[in-house]
Amino acid sequence: LQLPRPVHRLDRSTSGLLLIAKTASTAMELGRQFEEKIVFKRYRAVVTGQVEEHGFVETPIDERVAKSEYRLVKCDRSAKYDRLSLVDLFPHTGRTHQLRIHMAEIGHPVVGDKLYGVEGMILKRQGLFLCAVEIRFRHPSNGELVKVTIDEPPKFQRFMERESRRSEFNYSGQTELKEL
Repeated sequence: LQLPRPVHRLDRSTSGLLLIAKTASTAMELGRQFEEKIVFKRYRAVVTGQVEEHGFVETPIDERVAKSEYRLVKCDRSAKYDRLSLVDLFPHTGRTHQLRIHMAEIGHPVVGDKLYGVEGMILKRQGLFLCAVEIRFRHPSNGELVKVTIDEPPKFQRFMERESRRSEFNYSGQTELKEL
């Protein structure tokens, strides 16, 4: 009897989909697909600031090639961060903390990121706003395309909505709407 084992990893504080193999042969085949970079992964994140509609980040991590892509899903005002962006992130390589590092490098750290976020702007007890929401790969036995998706955690939308509402009020004791 073999124990199921993960075929890839997620950072400890990242939530979402994880691919698990039940047999050694399946693990080997899926591992090959990851090595050949034919497994597609999509992450959803809330990042600080307003990002461009679409972009690439190609800066090395630990002196190794690292490539990430991002797409803006939506952007809202925020009382604490001025703006918050909900983004889809696509790692083209698989370096440790790659998406977190790349977003921080372009000035848009993931909300809740204690390692790469801006000190004083970290949320307490809310975790990292980064989730693996889609994975596509070839089935190890029959070669058919398998696509698995989940919704981002509800806290992502709740947080953005709460911050948007809070931004409507200034904090000088007045309740006048700010100009957008």
